[in-house]
Amino acid sequence: MALENIQELEQTFGLEEGKLKEMITSEDNHKIDLEPYVISKKEDYESRLENIKKESKVAAVEIAIKNARNELGLDFQGKTMENLLESFKAKVEADSKIEPNQKVSELQKDLDTLRKANGDWEGKFNDLQGTYKQKEQQRTINNTLLKAIPDNTTIPKEDVLAILRAKYDFSIGDDGFEIAKDGVVQKNTTTLNKLTPKEFMTDVINPYLKKPDGGAGGSDSSNDGKETSLELFTKKMADKGISVGSEKYNQEMSLAISNKTLTF
Repeated sequence: MALENIQELEQTFGLEEGKLKEMITSEDNHKIDLEPYVISKKEDYESRLENIKKESKVAAVEIAIKNARNELGLDFQGKTMENLLESFKAKVEADSKIEPNQKVSELQKDLDTLRKANGDWEGKFNDLQGTYKQKEQQRTINNTLLKAIPDNTTIPKEDVLAILRAKYDFSIGDDGFEIAKDGVVQKNTTTLNKLTPKEFMTDVINPYLKKPDGGAGGSDSSNDGKETSLELFTKKMADKGISVGSEKYNQEMSLAISNKTLTF
């Protein structure tokens, strides 16, 4: 099939593995509901997010200035802090019944409140942007590893991915894709360059591959039914209502590996 990222598309639209291929090759009519999705280029989304951030910041300052103008009974045009301060200074000088120092102190409190509100707002947007980037990075990591996993595995690719994510730490930094185990970055022993996903997969994938026809008799079943087997672990998770690949599944797997109640 010419479409290479069909599995990624299935994950994006929440389809079970193989469903999109089935729909494409079927003679019946099928339809994917696109109503819940907003499809746009990543750079367009990030640009939109940045523009909303800038516009909201300006709007927040203008609203705060307008509120201060109304509360202080000032009369001036414009929406800048300079307009506010100049108008207030003129009012203080014209109103001899009001203690200037007291009004300046009140204004300073208003300005401090405005600065705090502005800082809180920026913090929320930065958190939102950070969360989005983190989710995008995790999705990129998963898709990269899934593409590197061969098709002839003894268990589903998602299970292999869950095992590897429980054993290793993956990240994408300024220097590209990085794989670490127990805090140690994994490197090519010949070049000392960081292991690429393909090199990494070549090193770790063998235990999860099917045996060649006529070989040692198919996949290794030495753990079948034993307490430490992946099949039994997955069954126990299913009995608890925990699905393969979920966050809870990965947490339980990490704990089981650490306790040596799950081995491969």
